[in-house]
Amino acid sequence: LDAACEMDWAGGEVPVLAAEYEDKLDVGEAPGRLRHVLFRADRVDLGAGGLVIWTDYKTGKPVSEARKPETRRRDFLRRVQSGSHLQAVAYLLGSEGESKGRYLFLRPGLDEEARELSVNGDDHDFIAAFAAASEAVLAAWEVGSFFPRLVEPDGRKEPGRCGFCSVAEGCLRGDSGSRLRLSHWTAGAPASLEEEALLRVWRLWEKPGTEEGGQG
Repeated sequence: LDAACEMDWAGGEVPVLAAEYEDKLDVGEAPGRLRHVLFRADRVDLGAGGLVIWTDYKTGKPVSEARKPETRRRDFLRRVQSGSHLQAVAYLLGSEGESKGRYLFLRPGLDEEARELSVNGDDHDFIAAFAAASEAVLAAWEVGSFFPRLVEPDGRKEPGRCGFCSVAEGCLRGDSGSRLRLSHWTAGAPASLEEEALLRVWRLWEKPGTEEGGQG
């Protein structure tokens, strides 16, 4: 709370339009079926010149603590490209008129520069990344192509989220043979619509320049 006040109220009163505000965004490939994707903003403010500012509070570790703004922004874009941290872009796309979607990290001890990550209408790379990630996920959902991500795209280690998964006991997590087979399978070409949808989501996590099977 102190961090939020220091970031947004240090200069005086902030015109808050709404709190815990919910809205929806039409997402999908054109031509094709559109889906309503719901999102919620912790706070919506009216900024200078009529700019609408959408805020999502985060209490955990920030996306990037790099010193250079361009590095923090690159790390942020990489998260969006991988299908993570889509909410700020959803705020932007779901808002009418000039707007900004942002994350505000409230963890104690952070440098002020690392507390905020935001996107606006000029951030075309973020908008394109959001479209690619959301369309890939919705296509997989449409054909029912759900799968366990037992290994990172580099084929070397288990994803960190497996360490706190609530259904890990019913999974092949920890089986090195299963991880190896899955990694090898993803290096091949899809043989069906379901496999194509699966691989499209799988490869969202690949770093630029490693699209050929995710082994680089």
